[in-house]
Amino acid sequence: MKNHLFILLLLSAALFGCDSSSNPSNSKDVLMPLFPGREWCYDVEGYAPITADSGVWNYEHCDSIESVHDINGEHWYSLADKLNIFSHYMTNRADGLWSGSSGGIVSGVRMKLLFPFPAEIGTSLPPDTNDHRMVDSSNGWYEYYDTVAGAVTLVEKDVILKVPAGWFACYHYQKEMRNIRTGVLYSREDNYYAVNIGLIQSEIYRTDSVGTPISTHLAKLKRMNWR
Repeated sequence: MKNHLFILLLLSAALFGCDSSSNPSNSKDVLMPLFPGREWCYDVEGYAPITADSGVWNYEHCDSIESVHDINGEHWYSLADKLNIFSHYMTNRADGLWSGSSGGIVSGVRMKLLFPFPAEIGTSLPPDTNDHRMVDSSNGWYEYYDTVAGAVTLVEKDVILKVPAGWFACYHYQKEMRNIRTGVLYSREDNYYAVNIGLIQSEIYRTDSVGTPISTHLAKLKRMNWR
């Protein structure tokens, strides 16, 4: 199955750069412009040589803001994929872009700062530590769970990218997750955002327990609809 959640997670990143035509003159810069009806569509390509998704795929993926909810005096926006398979609640706060499940928003748990904004190069969030499904293909295919940890870091500013939707100046955030026990890289995510526009490009790279690549995803902004 193509990883639809990939794009939703990616849209929960930080947004930087500039495009004055998309910035309302009376608005404050934010990581993601959260307004009902806004839509982002991406060209996605991926490769998974040894998993159940074996092979190469290419498809279009669209996410949109479906609704707004007033929770404890704060606006939270529902971001859903075009097929409504996955959805996340998101909001901009003074320290950056936050995400939460519907239950998390109400109960005060599962709320998370995804990407800090504004931020300087080298800014990192506290590391995440999670149990993840690991795979090992060195001596035959098998799966197991192990603990990985990593932190989101702003590594570059004003990176110029060309994607199908045009040219954008972006901030580049990176997150590497490594196996705590072995130190082997589990995954690396590189997300590029333009201020007040949204996710421009995102890459996810994953390996097995000995560092052999098992999947890659690349998403590039194709078009935006500001309804």
